[in-house]
Amino acid sequence: MKSVSKILVLLLVVGLTTLGCKKLLDVDFTAEFKADMPMTIAADAVSDSTSADRNTNADWYPFSGYKTIDPADNSDYNKYSDKIKSVTVNSITVTITNLNKSFILADVHIHVLDADNENEASWRFPNVSVSEGTVLTLEDADGKFAVVKAMFEAGHEVDVVVHGKTSENGLTFTITTVFGTKIVANPLN
Repeated sequence: MKSVSKILVLLLVVGLTTLGCKKLLDVDFTAEFKADMPMTIAADAVSDSTSADRNTNADWYPFSGYKTIDPADNSDYNKYSDKIKSVTVNSITVTITNLNKSFILADVHIHVLDADNENEASWRFPNVSVSEGTVLTLEDADGKFAVVKAMFEAGHEVDVVVHGKTSENGLTFTITTVFGTKIVANPLN
């Protein structure tokens, strides 16, 4: 009976040690996934017939952009893609740069979808005054970050779609969406 007890204790110690070692071998790293979308509203663009602000007679010029992010384009993500244990989405920001003049964005919609369009997280900004470097921070409301997290954990391509209206024509600007993540992987998995 003593030898059986010793064997059980030994197996328990070996099992716990092995599990502990696997945990010690976890690799965690931060990864940014970025989508740049250059926008142009021609000088002769025709105004949308509906005003974004019903209290004004302002002209509004529609725009839209689309970009696909492949997580495998990130070298660290690609290295551990089949060993990923978890992804934490820490932040999602939209920065507006390279503009030729200041303007107002109206009724802006930002959609993040997986490649199969089965999962979606979306945000809306009604009116935003824009100058060089304006940042929109997408909040984690209603589990939206969890939806994006699932996309990255599954290794799916992620589509970013932005559309809305501007107060100006003859306009150029770039919309950059950045997903700040922390990834945990285990090379032994």
